[in-house]
Amino acid sequence: MNTDINMIDKTILDPKIKALLKHYDFKFVVDDLNKYKHHAIGIGDILNVFTYLKSNIIPGPMVFPIFILFGTHYYPDPLNALEFRFRLIYDLLKSNSLSMNQFLIVIPTNSKEYIDDLLIKSPNVSWMHHSGTYIPKYNIHVKSFTLDLAGINRKYIPTQLLDKPYIVFNTKLRFNSKFNYRELKNNMSTFFKTYKTNYTIVLLGERVLGRAREVLSHNMQTMYHELLELKTNNDVIDLTIETINNNLDYDLYVKDCSIMHYAEYSICCGLGGHFCSSLAFAKNIITFESTYETNMDNVANLNSYKDFNNYLSKLKSIALP
Repeated sequence: MNTDINMIDKTILDPKIKALLKHYDFKFVVDDLNKYKHHAIGIGDILNVFTYLKSNIIPGPMVFPIFILFGTHYYPDPLNALEFRFRLIYDLLKSNSLSMNQFLIVIPTNSKEYIDDLLIKSPNVSWMHHSGTYIPKYNIHVKSFTLDLAGINRKYIPTQLLDKPYIVFNTKLRFNSKFNYRELKNNMSTFFKTYKTNYTIVLLGERVLGRAREVLSHNMQTMYHELLELKTNNDVIDLTIETINNNLDYDLYVKDCSIMHYAEYSICCGLGGHFCSSLAFAKNIITFESTYETNMDNVANLNSYKDFNNYLSKLKSIALP
């Protein structure tokens, strides 16, 4: 049951966050964090949870651990990160005809010291992700991760693409911290130098990743410079940005999702938000992922490869539309 937002102690919740809660009229509880074990905080995680809710695979509501955004341990600009997620969650609820009761924010009664410790160690939290707690628990086999999102529109497609088919290459590389990124990038560079397709190629994503905790913990990188090799033999439109860093731009995200949505293929390397956004909004997805155990064999529009050579063979097979 909601408490009056104006009665919450200012030491617990920043006034700017209170204003956001009022604006979106989200349901919240003031409670002990230890009662809530399964959370979704990453953009990809949120998209996947909405797939499960929409398909009635997991019981609602989705629990949002707002405590993770109380300090700068995880996100350099917590308010920007929170507002982006609130806009996304609100639009997903409305666009997919889900009740506002399917989303719940937990405002912790725990001490600031406890929250700070949890942010660093996360000892009691089972983080939601595509290979995480819900999938093995519910033995999920989802045939489609497709979601609706208000704002996706052909108006965002560059004019030079309106009358021709195109494919998207996403710049982000996300594997685990032990993955050999250098070898992968060298192999991709060699492949892209000779790759030729009749599709126009669109590059999306960041050219350089910031220093957020998630980036550092996974040793995430981009293959932007390797992707530039595609210009040798192809028509390439570069719609990348330098870096997101502390400035998540929701309108730009919707624009990029629109470009993914109308592409013939959205091509990824690794998992993460770019991959989950492709799953949710693209017609067809191709990805190489060799470090995580996933349970997505039944997803009709996903071509996922653990063998790198098979991944490259798939890219060759779509070269001539």
